[in-house]
Amino acid sequence: MSVRLGQCCGRLLHVQLEKPWQKSEIRFVGKLHTAWYSSKSKQIQPESLIHVDQPNTNSPENKEELLKILKSNICSHKDGLLVIAKPPGVSVNTGRTDAVSVTEVVPQLAEACNLPFLEIVKAPEKESSGSLLMATDIDTLNELRNSWQIAGVNHSIRRKFLAVTIGIPEPEAGTICQALKYVSIGDHLLTVPVRNVSLKSIKSGHAKKATTEYRVLSKNEDLNCALLEIQVDKLRHHQLQVHLGQKMCKILGDHLYSSRVRCILGTDVTANPHEVTPRTQEIPLAMRNPLGLAKIWQQSLVPLHLHWYHTSIPGVGQTTCPLLPYFRWTIKQLGLELSEDIT
Repeated sequence: MSVRLGQCCGRLLHVQLEKPWQKSEIRFVGKLHTAWYSSKSKQIQPESLIHVDQPNTNSPENKEELLKILKSNICSHKDGLLVIAKPPGVSVNTGRTDAVSVTEVVPQLAEACNLPFLEIVKAPEKESSGSLLMATDIDTLNELRNSWQIAGVNHSIRRKFLAVTIGIPEPEAGTICQALKYVSIGDHLLTVPVRNVSLKSIKSGHAKKATTEYRVLSKNEDLNCALLEIQVDKLRHHQLQVHLGQKMCKILGDHLYSSRVRCILGTDVTANPHEVTPRTQEIPLAMRNPLGLAKIWQQSLVPLHLHWYHTSIPGVGQTTCPLLPYFRWTIKQLGLELSEDIT
């Protein structure tokens, strides 16, 4: 048996435990950690593994697992609107590489919640987490879809996101106005920024207008990371990942677009997005240590830290979706702070 405690300088240590078990506090890297240890050995063996404990972020592998997660993640149910915190890495609709999707378990979820009607209204993209909005009666569904359509045309919907970023944007609050389009790069359909966009390309639908407002809520200059609040009224596919890249920032856990921002001779630059294919995000060592990422390959396991937490729809009201445990854990590990007015 082993105890997962912490990590030092990228090297993994291991605590071998023998019976009889006792609970005690062990000082490790200047901090106290609670652990089980053997009264016989009373020491850390040189070949063991000591790792920072963190919440499980594995994607559900079947309908039963996903149903259990969604039911436990219910945030609110009021006036025919059910809000659930969707975990990262879970698709709403089944794709080629998806083990299971939200759509597949909607009937079982309705039955588990004793609801005669349940249908998805809006949801985060697969990689991100947050507000899964569902209607629990047909009248609410029609009202929400109608209000969403009207508000979308008038740009009156406000969606707020939280993101942990590698890099601190300058200035620390601002607006990014950058048109986007979708292109095939390798085996992927990706979003790229469009420079010098023409009115013709906008009217033809070849390019889409996109605006992102952001502000830094907390930052750690020693680790060069930040917690951002992001607001949008109309959201394009992967808009936030691409827009923040224009500010030399990468959302933690973004394995699609992070390779577009590169460090050359100590200076961050953006590569040609048409020539860069997705690859596992390279997380700086200073951030990997507190996140317990001792092995290079572990970087691929880090989920996207982008959470849709607040929605304001005119004529309908506001909804809130609290952060999931893995997101809160990361904020704490990186020395960032979450204000009391944000759940």
